[in-house]
Amino acid sequence: MAADAPPDWSRSTIPDDPEPRWDRQEQRLRWVAYVLIGILVIGAALGLLGVRTSTVEASGGGLTLMVLHASITRPGLATPFSVTVMADDGTLPEEITVRLATHYLEMFDQNAVEPEPDRSTVDEESVRWTYEDLSDRGEMTVLLDARLEPAVQWGRRTTVGLEVEGEEVVETHLATWVLP
Repeated sequence: MAADAPPDWSRSTIPDDPEPRWDRQEQRLRWVAYVLIGILVIGAALGLLGVRTSTVEASGGGLTLMVLHASITRPGLATPFSVTVMADDGTLPEEITVRLATHYLEMFDQNAVEPEPDRSTVDEESVRWTYEDLSDRGEMTVLLDARLEPAVQWGRRTTVGLEVEGEEVVETHLATWVLP
């Protein structure tokens, strides 16, 4: 370029014709994103992304233990959890202790336990709720009013045990999975 010649401003660093192969890839990626978002929206509309409950049951020592729990849940949602104890002969023992793993209960923002236990003990491994004066009843249900902590991911497995006079008579296993 000569010193007297004006600069050529018509030239650009952007190619005139972008590569068509790249346009097709972008278009495919956009469609994949649209389909995935559509699947999530349809799943949410059908209620597939909410809380799912399960019941586990075990018997022993003349008692039946049933635990209703969330098998699938999401952070921040109200999550059901209840323990029902039934006597096979129609009369519960005088005193029953429900044992839960501490690491499982740490997933919850607890509002209340209904009915409140007469005694409650906590150690590194478990929480024990003791209920007394039950001999006039054939069934008892303990409800945990709670929501899942917002920061909980993946979920946890646990055992729920039932103790009578300090001896474990029945135990059941369960898992709660947390979706994002």
